[in-house]
Amino acid sequence: MRRGLFQVDRAIFEHDFFKNEPFTEREAWIWLVGAAVWSPHRIRTPHGMTTLERGQLSFSIRFLSKKWQWTKSRVETFLKRLKSETMIKTANRTGQNTITICEYETYQNFEKYNRTADKTANRTPIGQQSDKEELITNKELIKKEKEGDYAFCGSVIRLTHVDLKSWLVAFPNIDVRAFLTSRDAWLKTCPPSEQKNWFHTTAAALAKKQQEAFTAALPTEEEKIDHHTF
Repeated sequence: MRRGLFQVDRAIFEHDFFKNEPFTEREAWIWLVGAAVWSPHRIRTPHGMTTLERGQLSFSIRFLSKKWQWTKSRVETFLKRLKSETMIKTANRTGQNTITICEYETYQNFEKYNRTADKTANRTPIGQQSDKEELITNKELIKKEKEGDYAFCGSVIRLTHVDLKSWLVAFPNIDVRAFLTSRDAWLKTCPPSEQKNWFHTTAAALAKKQQEAFTAALPTEEEKIDHHTF
């Protein structure tokens, strides 16, 4: 089986292009992973405030039934199967039911995955060709950098192909190029000391935008219903 990680924008589940239809089991699983919080997050429940840890989520059976367009019994059966396969854990603390994604770090920690993944085991010819093409692409980007060919070249911001590619992956919910254009215009009006640190300040600004986009994608208060019952 071919292995590897890729990022998916949570907004894919709300995209107008795709037909509004019941989830497949695979889609339901991806939704669960995407709905888990990536850092400790406080939520309000009928029993008071509680904290979800990284890789956890809390929704009622009724909410999941509505979201996935499944019957409640199918949702319950699916969650039991995930639990039996040690893909999730469930807990009830003071009336608050919580789902924990067991291998959340494996799905989200790209750096850790790249350090530990066996890139030679179970490789198919197609997978090997993909790796080869990726290596060639990276070499071409490095060559362009040496030749002074920037992926983004503004008055202040001059971003290499490798760095732009890295930011596009790191900030999938942001129109990075549009943001760079706007920020470059703003940096032109700043003092030299601010312009000198453009890389670090721009990366921080993008991270803030990404966090805002993540927060906006979280369920609304209306969607957070019946957390106390699974």
